[in-house]
Amino acid sequence: HGHHDQKGGNKHYHHPRSVSGGNAMAVTPTSSNNGGVKGELSVAPGVRKQFLRTKLCKHFLRGCCLYGDKCTYAHDYSQIQVRPDLRKTKMCQANLEGRCPYRAEECQFAHSTEDLKATPGLFKTV
Repeated sequence: HGHHDQKGGNKHYHHPRSVSGGNAMAVTPTSSNNGGVKGELSVAPGVRKQFLRTKLCKHFLRGCCLYGDKCTYAHDYSQIQVRPDLRKTKMCQANLEGRCPYRAEECQFAHSTEDLKATPGLFKTV
């Protein structure tokens, strides 16, 4: 779920990203035809669960979170979960195109299918 501001924008949606800034897997835009909110992202349940409560809720800290126990963000430091390591869970597009400036062991993305790693409950992406 996401929190929306008065203009319909999404200000409290937890967008999964790797620590180094790469995009997480299984994130796809939703079309308005399938009942989703236009412009919102559809995240696979396995991805959503891995990122549940990995950050503090900024709205709760200000005393205005409307989601209570259903909020996907932590309302206390003791609730914060460790973010999954998403390095090498996706193939390096730049390497596939012959333009990655990093050696395989330095790059956050996999340079071969043997280097691909999976996170619990998710498939590798090529």
